[in-house]
Order: sequence, then C-alpha cells, then structure tokens
Amino acid sequence: MLLGELLVSFFRYYASYNFQQYAISVRAGCSLSIDECRYAKAPKNDPHQWKYLCIEEPFDLTNTARSVFDTEALKHLKTLIGSAYAELDESKTLDNLLPAVGGDGEEGR
Repeated sequence: MLLGELLVSFFRYYASYNFQQYAISVRAGCSLSIDECRYAKAPKNDPHQWKYLCIEEPFDLTNTARSVFDTEALKHLKTLIGSAYAELDESKTLDNLLPAVGGDGEEGR
C-alpha cells in the first residue's frame, strides 16, 4: 500500500468511527469499548477522563486524548476528519489540505 493510500484509508476509517462507543488502542491494535478502558486496573487511570475522544495511552492505560473535554470539540474534530477524507478521496492530492510553504516561511504556491 502506498503512503497516500494509507492516509486516505486513515481518514476514511475515522470519518465513520463510532467515538461514542469505542476507544482507539495502539497497545491492542484495535478498538476497545470505552467501558473496558474506563475500568482498566491501572494506577493512573481515572474513569472520569473517558468522555468524548478516547485514545488509550499504551503504557499507563490513561486517556491520552482527555483534553478533548466537550462535545463541540469532538464535533469539530469529526468535521475536520470527514472534510479531509472527502477532499483526499475526490482530489487525490494533499494540495488543498496542506498549504505550501515557501523558503521564507510564508505561505505560497
């Protein structure tokens, strides 16, 4: 699989991801139920940190995305992911997602 195909697949997967039910787990290499993560026995894990965006920190089993603390932030993130997927799927280029940066640090093409 080419890198571009992998990126499109990433956005396709997370554009339809059920963030209300599942946590992302790099440790397990799959999605886990939020309840499974919420009640994992680990010294630093706090059940109250598993709210909106849930990404299991692989070493201490806490929610590494706990800074997403309200539904509006999650909605915004989901919109950005969906928009990125739609743009990549249609255009097959990063040009509209990532602005070009000139050598002087200014945006330009």
